[in-house]
Amino acid sequence: MSGYQTVLAATIAALAASIGYWVTQRGQRIDRRAKLYAEALDAVHKYRNLPFLVHWRTRSDPDTRSELSRLTQDRVQNMFYFSGLLRLHCPAVAEAYDALVAKTRSQPGPYRQQAWKVPVADSDTEFDQGHPPYDYDTRSEYDACINAMRADLALLPPLRKGRRARSAIRG
Repeated sequence: MSGYQTVLAATIAALAASIGYWVTQRGQRIDRRAKLYAEALDAVHKYRNLPFLVHWRTRSDPDTRSELSRLTQDRVQNMFYFSGLLRLHCPAVAEAYDALVAKTRSQPGPYRQQAWKVPVADSDTEFDQGHPPYDYDTRSEYDACINAMRADLALLPPLRKGRRARSAIRG
């Protein structure tokens, strides 16, 4: 094997190793981000669930009200935590997530007020009253958030022009 062939073989081997390393690292990064995105969406879902917790409460005393108030604050803080974390990782996803959070937070007030008017269930049969009508109108924001997350999780993100697209590709 001549010197040229040896150098070529070594270059090809190094290139293959580099590509393999990049693909592995990108796959691990995608896994970490997917978990982060799932946890962020879970924070929104838990916040949306608050009127149901009020509706199905088993007591209506100061301790219960205090606990539900603490839970509300914890869930709001959790969404803010993920908003900041997403902003560090991917501004395009953070923007879509913030729009989802804002729309979600603008709606539960009347739902919680309605839920507090429901009498406390005294028996198991009172818990089986069907599904309370606490429907959030966030489908378009949720879809936009999911699409931003999917774009960021692509193994080979689309090469688009513009600053926002480049920031979504960077990790």
